Amino acid sequence: MSFEFNSGPSGGGKRYVKWKVQGGGSYAPENFVTGYGDSAEVYEGLKNGGVVMDIDTLKTGWNTFSGREWRWNENLVDWTPPPKDEFDDWKKGFSVELSDDDGLIVWEQEGASAFAAIERLAPDLKAGRKGQAVPKIKLRTVERLPTKKMAIPILEIVEWVDRSKTPASSPSGDDGGF
Repeated sequence: MSFEFNSGPSGGGKRYVKWKVQGGGSYAPENFVTGYGDSAEVYEGLKNGGVVMDIDTLKTGWNTFSGREWRWNENLVDWTPPPKDEFDDWKKGFSVELSDDDGLIVWEQEGASAFAAIERLAPDLKAGRKGQAVPKIKLRTVERLPTKKMAIPILEIVEWVDRSKTPASSPSGDDGGF
């Protein structure tokens, strides 16, 4: 009897970015990175000219590292309590789509440092939003809180961009992450 297997087309998966307070084998501490493990590399998009943030895709919720499972809030205002289950290590997190010269990239992360970046950017997002414009953001600086062993990426809005001039958002449904 023969065995056949088709692994499907290569590539085509979503790109993800994460804020890393600790360094890794191929990157220094306090960097945005893409990729996994030894293949992780510094993501320069947020340092250079910036990236467009589709704030209409922003969602918040709870993530557990043990189960790599997300429980999303119904909206950005009302928080559900953290789940109580066998994982019991739920942390606040978020997901938002970004656009750079290469297309869409998802920033999906739990943890205090990354979440604080979104919290600190939120008032500027609210104050500057006009119509269907979306913000182009970049990393301005890093705030280090040694007593909490945190390094918060401080983001700033470079400009507001007409949504019609940005790549279309990808369909939701992949709670991926890495």
